[in-house]
Amino acid sequence: MSQFYSYAWQYGNKILTRGLRDGKSFIERQPFKPTLYVRNDKDSQYKGLYGENLKSVEFGDNRDCKDFVDKYSKIDNYPIYGQTDLTYQYLSSKYPDTVKFDLSQLSIQTIDIETTTEHGFPNVDEPIEEVLLISMVDNATKKVRTWGSGEWKPQSPEIEDIDVEYIVCADEYDLLEKFMSWWVNDYPDIITGWNSKFF
Repeated sequence: MSQFYSYAWQYGNKILTRGLRDGKSFIERQPFKPTLYVRNDKDSQYKGLYGENLKSVEFGDNRDCKDFVDKYSKIDNYPIYGQTDLTYQYLSSKYPDTVKFDLSQLSIQTIDIETTTEHGFPNVDEPIEEVLLISMVDNATKKVRTWGSGEWKPQSPEIEDIDVEYIVCADEYDLLEKFMSWWVNDYPDIITGWNSKFF
């Protein structure tokens, strides 16, 4: 069985993961019992970077682990060892060997958002400009899917051979609603775009 993850995140007492298993997408919410380490006076199979003897502390769930770290990390001379980012700890336990990612199986899309500029370049902290158009380009198939306010038909000879699906939207609200409906049902594994992190 071939399997790899494309996304993982700790949410409460669960680890949320997305990925592909034998070529099919999966989404899972897994419970997790984390393990950390503290110093031990006795000889132990667990060692710190400098040879310190350690003992494992196993927790019933993520919240117990977080409470332990919050409580004991403030105590002098009581170091806590191990991976405290529980998402990474889960992934290293779930995928102990080298993960063979296959980018050809992932949905990688480029996003472009166009707005009005009546008040200068749009600012995400003060979204006063109207969203006019959102385009997604599938990097594998090169299909372009565009949500836009108003009617549009391709007229330029430069794009007549490009696979374009244009979704007509009545206004900005309708555009965002239709885009989010698509996103929820067919969201990509990886998003890229110009200035997309801040836009």
